[in-house]
Amino acid sequence: MTYKTTRKDLDYFERRVNHWLKFFGLSDWNVSAYLGDMREADNLAECEMWHNSHGAHIRLREDFKYRPEREWLDRLAMHEVAHILLCDLKRLINDRCVTDNQAETAEHAIIRRLENALT
Repeated sequence: MTYKTTRKDLDYFERRVNHWLKFFGLSDWNVSAYLGDMREADNLAECEMWHNSHGAHIRLREDFKYRPEREWLDRLAMHEVAHILLCDLKRLINDRCVTDNQAETAEHAIIRRLENALT
């Protein structure tokens, strides 16, 4: 038997996504959270990003083996937002044509966001 994700679960998940976006200083991103099918069957949530427009969709799966606890949904939201945090760095890696200056700029952008979030 599976647990069907409720609107209440999604609302909580979306609030936590917004919390982590603010926490990591990612207010320049337009992010929507919703229920949806996963591209990978084992994924519990997924983040699809558009780097140039700073947009993203975070999908929460529609069913789980068990009812998810709030702490678990919070951690899942933070995990998906972390993909957005690392988007610039991942894009440089995927380009495979990266100067030292570009890598350092991306690295320091992440460090500054972490400094602001953790201090």
